[in-house]
Amino acid sequence: MPSLSIEGLERARAKLSRSAGSREMLWAAGLLETACDLGIARLRAPAGDPLEALPAKERRAISERLSASAREHRDLWLETSRPGGLEESVGWIERVVARLS
Repeated sequence: MPSLSIEGLERARAKLSRSAGSREMLWAAGLLETACDLGIARLRAPAGDPLEALPAKERRAISERLSASAREHRDLWLETSRPGGLEESVGWIERVVARLS
């Protein structure tokens, strides 16, 4: 299995951006990249610190990216699925945004 890295994710996103019909995959890659950034921020913080203890600038940047991902998730969902389940699905992202805000 190949090694995973943020650089590998960036290369994959570049390939996806050149592919037709890859909007969902680009969204997923962007969300994954943001999750990695949040994980790295948590690893830099003292063990046991809550999300709210992360530096405000870092929290704000991650929160903005997650909010954009949540908006795009809504759009993508409604393009391919019935509305049922959307609020529960997007709620997973929005709860993290609320903790970061």
